[in-house]
Amino acid sequence: MKKDHIKTYIVIAILISIIGISIAYAALSQQLQIKTTTTVQSNQTSWNIKITNVRSTPHGYMNVGNISFNNTTITVSGIVLKTPSDWAEYYFDVKNEGEVPAKLSSVSRIGPTVTGSGDTAKADADYFLTQYWAVIRYNGTNINTSSPNISLGAGETKTFMFGLGYNSESAHLPTNTLTISSYGYTLNFVQA
Repeated sequence: MKKDHIKTYIVIAILISIIGISIAYAALSQQLQIKTTTTVQSNQTSWNIKITNVRSTPHGYMNVGNISFNNTTITVSGIVLKTPSDWAEYYFDVKNEGEVPAKLSSVSRIGPTVTGSGDTAKADADYFLTQYWAVIRYNGTNINTSSPNISLGAGETKTFMFGLGYNSESAHLPTNTLTISSYGYTLNFVQA
């Protein structure tokens, strides 16, 4: 009787194995077909940040020079400083004319390049480079140029100011006029 039970278990195990193999073969031999259609559309978003509406205010005997700008760089050349305490403010708007929100990620200063005149040209220019100040501000606060984190939403405009001046406490007057060229800033924006 024991042998009959063992034979029955063996037959059942063989039948289960045959059924399992048949199911596995049927599953593997079927063709699997996946059909899809994908459409890619342009989002029609634009990135367009630019400097606009530039204006300047001189203080003292200073000539504010010639201002040039394009997109996110503003520079001034031909600034003439005559005495300590001469300085100028340059106000400008930055407008996000695109559809993508932006964030000011860093600010790079350009220059200044200083040229003296006459026999003391180099000495006057070198001294000035130890006695000038330069600043860029937003909302009356100095900007941390390495991580300003100022947002500029789509369609939004913000006003910035940069300034340059001769230290009013300087003990030395230039012998002749100093001319400053290539002074300004580049504002680096990224997607917010």
